[in-house]
Parts: sequence; structure tokens; C-alpha cells
Amino acid sequence: MPTGVWLFMVAALAAFVARAGEIPLDNMSGDDVRPDVTKKKIILATDEFYAHPLAEWVHKLDAMQNVAFDGVTVNFFPDDNPNGMAHRWWGMVPYTKAMFQKDVDAIKRAPWGRYTDNFVWMSNSPHKTGAQPYNWFSDEDTEILLANMRLVARIAKECRLKGIFLDTEQYGGADYGAWRYPFSYLLYQKADWKASKVGEKKPFSYEACAAMFRRRGRQWARALCEVYPDITILVLPGMHSMARFTVMRYDDPGKRDANVDYRLQAPFFDGVLEGLSEEATLIDGCEYGYALMEYRDFAYQRDCVLRQSARLSTRGDLYRRRVQFGVGIWPDQGSVWNMAKPNRNHKNPTQFEHTLYNAMAAVDGIVWLWSSHVEFFPEKVSDGLAAYLAAVNKARKPHDLAWKAGPSFTGYDPPEVAHYFDFQDLDDLMRRVNTVAQLPVEGWRFMPDPKNEGEAKGYFKTDFDDSTWPMIRVDTWWEKQGHPRLDGSGWYRLTYNVPDIPPGKKVYLRFGAVDETAWLYIDGKLVAWHDKDPNTIWDKPFALEITGHVDPGKPHQLAIRVHDASRAGGIWKPISLLVEK
Repeated sequence: MPTGVWLFMVAALAAFVARAGEIPLDNMSGDDVRPDVTKKKIILATDEFYAHPLAEWVHKLDAMQNVAFDGVTVNFFPDDNPNGMAHRWWGMVPYTKAMFQKDVDAIKRAPWGRYTDNFVWMSNSPHKTGAQPYNWFSDEDTEILLANMRLVARIAKECRLKGIFLDTEQYGGADYGAWRYPFSYLLYQKADWKASKVGEKKPFSYEACAAMFRRRGRQWARALCEVYPDITILVLPGMHSMARFTVMRYDDPGKRDANVDYRLQAPFFDGVLEGLSEEATLIDGCEYGYALMEYRDFAYQRDCVLRQSARLSTRGDLYRRRVQFGVGIWPDQGSVWNMAKPNRNHKNPTQFEHTLYNAMAAVDGIVWLWSSHVEFFPEKVSDGLAAYLAAVNKARKPHDLAWKAGPSFTGYDPPEVAHYFDFQDLDDLMRRVNTVAQLPVEGWRFMPDPKNEGEAKGYFKTDFDDSTWPMIRVDTWWEKQGHPRLDGSGWYRLTYNVPDIPPGKKVYLRFGAVDETAWLYIDGKLVAWHDKDPNTIWDKPFALEITGHVDPGKPHQLAIRVHDASRAGGIWKPISLLVEK
């Protein structure tokens, strides 16, 4: 990529990251105007539906009428493909309508009732299918792709489906081919171009690729719209957000991970914007909502999608006029979905209710739910699940937009009081406290916990023997301290002698930055945690209240569990002790 283009993307990303928390919503109260969310839609994009043929779950539709969801994502299962079409629509195999007639007839017969906004799930990465991936420079491949797109549009229109749920995540890539990672210019440039069918003597330049991707985007959108002019296309993880992600979160700006290079996604969607019919709807599905619960955070993501991402588009005029904001929610984040003790889930039923309302208040039309384990409509509904289903039904009633989620975590009972302070809340707190001490940077013990076994093994307990654990610092990432490629959890332990502090004052620990989320134990008790959208908190300070959990002049055992989803991780900026003035 030319230096000028790269610097533009970095600058745009810097602006995106720097503005986290600037949405002026912190002083909102229950008297603020509550938006009408009654017409917003909630779509279930879960394995319960799209991973199975309709015939296996159509009987659930009767029970589903009692819960205020509005649609599901469906998959097609032709006779010769028991794994479904989700990852195959972009594979270079021509399909005919006759191959899907059984599913088409079943969809048309199904008693959908209130489920009026159903989508076809489609990935543009033929991951683990053995199918030949689409070559953007091949006119022959393009003819196959566009014919398949006209077919899926025809089927969607005939079945009265709302449109296409387009998943552009590259996953593990296709099995072979020049564009096995559909948007990765780095992989193509590095070696994959040699597998190209068009026979280039050397890799095409980035400029040539961007121009071709834009052209193909126009053709792709036109093929869909000529059959289904008012089609809705919902894109996840997001349209230009993955281009931002490409230049985000690298320890060393000189190192680039070709597997997560999405730079060519932006020109593709510039072409889509140019090829859409006026009646069509294009929605950025924004996966950055997965961990969110509070309205201010959804509002910030709306700003990122509708205003800041437009800066990465060469057709900002069309982008600002045509793109709508949607958002994805992950109910069982962390792969925990405990119906026996639902308050231990990342989003307990009350938090889930507020999350749905806040998300609907922020989007233009659609909130969608992804899950790893959730089955919303099993044969027998437990009391815990019933609480979640009731939360869905209550979510469209007016709620306080200033609501704060409080602590949440995947696996433990919440503490009775303590709460986190971040962004504007932290700025306000810092005016009311004094910094009385810096916790040691050195002297901490550390143990990786990629399988999340630390709680069961008692890593937080006061009498746990950590003498064999290696030492670690809390002013840089764990990857730089002998723990490379540790994605998952890690535990820090330190015995800390609390200095003399005035009695009757509130006490806090301020963390300079944790990549990404942290849970604090003091003397074996979980006191507080900071667990929010990792894309906006990984480099931001926060504070945890520890009032009542430490005594001045006495040693206390600190245990901090840190979870990192990808790339750099750990406590990488120092910790300080704050006391109320």
C-alpha cells in the first residue's frame, strides 16, 4: 500500500481510538427522552437455526410466537450438501433453483407468524468446504458468482425473506487459491498470487486490487438488486470496521498479520454502495457490540460506524446517505450460559434486558444475536431461560438510558458493591481523590491460564502456593515477558502492604491499562472487575473501588485475573492506590 494511503488509515484509526468515551452521555438521567424502540427488530443468528435444516426446527415456531424476536437466519441444505450453503455461496460451483426447491417449499409453508424479518446466512469465505474460492480478477469466476447471487436473491424474494446476512469474516481461510483469505492483500502479495488462475507474472499492485474489488462490489450489488430491488443486506463483522481492525492492536507497527488483513474490504463495499438500487437497504452489523451493555457504548459504536468509518470510504457521500447502523449482541460471551445460576452469566437476565433496549435505542433498525451455546427454544424451558425470554419481552418497554451495567463476569457470583470507573466517570473520580501510592511494578507472580482453570485450582485463594510461578512486571505486555501467543487468561499475584490511609475514606485501585479485561480478588474474595468492549478499553485507564476490603498498614493478597482475546495481553501500565480527599 502506498505510504500516503497507509498513513491515512492509521490517522483515521487513531481518531477512532482516541475518541472512546467522548460521547456526552454520562450525565443522563431517567428524565431524558426515551427513544421509541417498538419498531426495532431483533434477529436470532444462532446455531439453533441456521446450522440446521428448517425441517429440524420448524416445530419450534409455535412456541417462538410468545417471545418478541422478529426473525432468524436460515440456511439451505441441498441434497448433495448436508453441511448447508452458508460457506458455499461464494465457492466456484454453479447452483440451480431445483437443488433448493425442497427448502424453498418448506420455508413458504412454515407458520412464521411474528417472524417477518428472516435472512439467508451467507459467508464469502468458503472455509473448510474444499470449494475453490472466488478469484476477484477472473471474469469466468465472476460469471459463476453473479449467477449464484441472482439465484439466492430470487429464492429470498420468493420466500419473502428480508435479505442476506453477509458474513465477511475470513475465519481460517479457504483450502487453496490466490484469494483464500478474500480481503487479505498481504497474503496475496506474499505468496498466494502464484496460485492465481489468471496467470499474473507478479502480484497486482494494491491500487489495481482496490480498483478491481470496487468493480466487483458494484457487479455483486447489481446482480442482487436486479432480481430483488428492495433487498436488505446486513454485513458482519462490519463494512469498514474490519479495515480499521487491520491497522489496530499491533505491538510493533512494522509487523503485520496477513491472516487478519481486511484492507480490501473497504473498496469492495465502496463498489457495493455504487451498485445498490435506491430501494435496497445496507446495514453495518457491527460485531463490536458483542460485549456491550450500556447505551453510551452503543452510541459510541454508532458514531464509529456512521461517521468515523465513512472516512475510510472513497464514496463518503454515498456511505453517509445509504449505510444504516445495526449491532450484534453475544448473550453467552465467554462460552458460559448457566441456566441454573443465570446471575453468573456475562449478561444476567436484567442486564440482558437493558442491553437489548439500549442496543435498539442506538440502531437504525436491527439488533442481532450471535451465540455459542444458547438454545432459546429447547423442548423444556428452565426457570433461568424463562427469565431471559421474559427479558426479551420487556426490552421494548421504556428504560433508563443512563443505566449502568455494574459488574458482570463469566463464572462467578457478582460482588455486593464495588463498581468500575472509566472514561468520563474516571475523570470525575480523579478530581475527588489523591494518589497515595504506586503499587510495585516488579515482584508479581504470574501463571498463564488459557483453559480458564484458575478459579477451580484456587489461584485467587490466600493460601495458594505461588512460589513456583515465574515473576512478571505490570508495565508491559506478557508477550514481551516470555509468554508469546498467550490468548486467553493469565493470573497475577502479589502480597501488598497497604500504606496508612485516613479512616472513613473510599479507596480505589487505578489501572493504567489492561489488555483487555480484569477481575480483582483481595484476600481470596472477588471484589470488582472491568469487563467491557475490549476494542475500546484495552489501552484506557480505569479504577476499581476496594473500600472495606483493605486495612491500612496491613498486608493483603492481591490476585488479578486478566483475559485477552487476541494479540498483546496483560497489565501493561502501572497500578496506583487512590484515596478520597
